[in-house]
Amino acid sequence: MCDVKHYWNKTERCGSISCMPPKRPLSEEELECLRGCNEYLYYCKMRERFEDGVCAFCNPELFDNVVLYQIHGWTVWGVPRGYSSYGHVLETQLVFFPRYHIRHLNDLKQSEREGFWELIDWIYQNYSIPGGAFFTRVGNMSHNVGTVPHLHFNVFVPNRLGEVIIPLQKDYHTWMEDDRRMKEFSARYEAGERP
Repeated sequence: MCDVKHYWNKTERCGSISCMPPKRPLSEEELECLRGCNEYLYYCKMRERFEDGVCAFCNPELFDNVVLYQIHGWTVWGVPRGYSSYGHVLETQLVFFPRYHIRHLNDLKQSEREGFWELIDWIYQNYSIPGGAFFTRVGNMSHNVGTVPHLHFNVFVPNRLGEVIIPLQKDYHTWMEDDRRMKEFSARYEAGERP
């Protein structure tokens, strides 16, 4: 039995990846998430997960990320090159998230609220963070330009070699550029091109 948790039945476990239903159409929110993917590799991984109804953070073993630490229902991983357009301007880029599917901070269990601070301590003990940002986006991704519809925190430590901007909402021009890129990625994906 695998541990893949599907959107269409969050309580039941499947027997294997091959038991997944046929690819399903993407929701408006999932399209918004894909619009935010700046790298083709990341777009492909996210689109595959969305089509399969599988959450990337509920099933981190399906991604190329290496789990760095787990405590009280939290997982932390480093973001590999190719998944982020920030890699060239960041000294450190981490993501940490609760293992079960939630979208808002007030959905955290008490043990996870307490474990959160232990996780923060672990990050500071294991990474040099002279400055930077710990941030999260919550709720519907169309309201915050996020790319993974699962509560998670990002840790950005700039390398001081370039500008780092963390968007919450994009202007029309930027949205149109993201839309153009998503359509290009979509055409490549639908033509069968994979990284």
